[in-house]
Amino acid sequence: MTRPRTTNRLTRTLGAAALIAAAVSASACNGSPDATQTPSTTVPSSTPTPTPSTPAPPALPAEAKGLTVESADAFTRFYLQLLEHAQATGNTTSLKAWSDAGCIGCGQAIRHIDSVEGSGGSYSGDFAYNGVQISKVRLNQKKAAEVRLSASVGKHTLVPSPGATPTIYPGEKVSWVLTLVARRGQWIAYELEDEKG
Repeated sequence: MTRPRTTNRLTRTLGAAALIAAAVSASACNGSPDATQTPSTTVPSSTPTPTPSTPAPPALPAEAKGLTVESADAFTRFYLQLLEHAQATGNTTSLKAWSDAGCIGCGQAIRHIDSVEGSGGSYSGDFAYNGVQISKVRLNQKKAAEVRLSASVGKHTLVPSPGATPTIYPGEKVSWVLTLVARRGQWIAYELEDEKG
């Protein structure tokens, strides 16, 4: 299995929310989440303690634990919440902890959020993933899962830095494929791509 080839389409489809995952789709590399390759990311043992002014990141729900079709579905929803939290707070710690270090789309999204945060920029509006629909979950011998999903992202604005011209995204429906890989009995994000290529 190779990592999916991705494109810059996520940037166009998600706007600020897409720029998180836009990085997701601007990548291509080879690798395979099989028994011979172990992801380089470790599963976090606990959620980092947030600062008092920062909302706590979402906690992994019980339904997302394990390596089943149901847990892959629940983990995917949890991962989208991590993306939303990172955009809202600028804190990518939990998002990084649940992403494989080799996940190109995840890494690009994380770098984008870190760049906006580092420049004093912000996101506002409805950049949440609403109406999440999981259309298919395919397991590969409990070592990997491919999850096809769609969601709607509302109108939102990205201000990349103080005083910069805001970019307004009208919002729209997105369709992604999230590949998960097993790590110590738990799913982590291995790759994120735009389903439309």
